[in-house]
Amino acid sequence: MSTARDCFAMTCKRNGISREFISDSLSHSDIRVTSSYLDSMSIDESFTINNKLLKRKNGDDKKDDHEEDQERESEPKE
Repeated sequence: MSTARDCFAMTCKRNGISREFISDSLSHSDIRVTSSYLDSMSIDESFTINNKLLKRKNGDDKKDDHEEDQERESEPKE
């Protein structure tokens, strides 16, 4: 799936938009296709992947606040 479609679908999911609307918007022939896709990746994973792809495309390697927060959360606690 293209980055734009992926970003759109996961943004809708994150904001509580119905799967039916997302499915129609993506022109899926069956809502099971949409559900399978939306359930295959967490919102945080999608957000991180999309940001990395967009940064590479734009030549920007700087981390954003969300990535820095995720790194801090994954660091071992002493």
